[in-house]
Amino acid sequence: MVSFQACSKRPCYGGWWALAVGGLIVGLGWWWLGRWARSEEVSIKAAIAGANAPVEGARHGRGRSSASAGAGLAAVYDVPISGVLFTREVLLASFALRDLVPAVATSVIATVITWPVLSTSPTYDVGAESFEASVLVWALALGNGRGPTQVAFAGG
Repeated sequence: MVSFQACSKRPCYGGWWALAVGGLIVGLGWWWLGRWARSEEVSIKAAIAGANAPVEGARHGRGRSSASAGAGLAAVYDVPISGVLFTREVLLASFALRDLVPAVATSVIATVITWPVLSTSPTYDVGAESFEASVLVWALALGNGRGPTQVAFAGG
């Protein structure tokens, strides 16, 4: 159940102030881009593929876009390691060292920057759960069986 206890611990206007300043910064950035930058829309799929990345090329453009997506996940949920894994496993499907450094850097920086606004307290209160060995056995069996099933489903 969601509670609004955060407002009782500190003034609620602080969140609105941060939202207004962030909106102003983004609005000015969009205005500047619309006025001075090249006006060419690129889809997310094309950006990850490296479209319109003349200097870096497709590989760096894809890595940068993927690292940004992982950093967003890391910042919003305060999970930098998950942001790194999401970047490397899901988006890049690569475990190369050249992909690790930007993924770690962007995820950690994004997480630390959000701490003053989102705090370091848990996002969701799950409550106390007890550990049962039977759940671990099922998780290992289903988790390890999922990989070959996905490969077979994808036709690989």
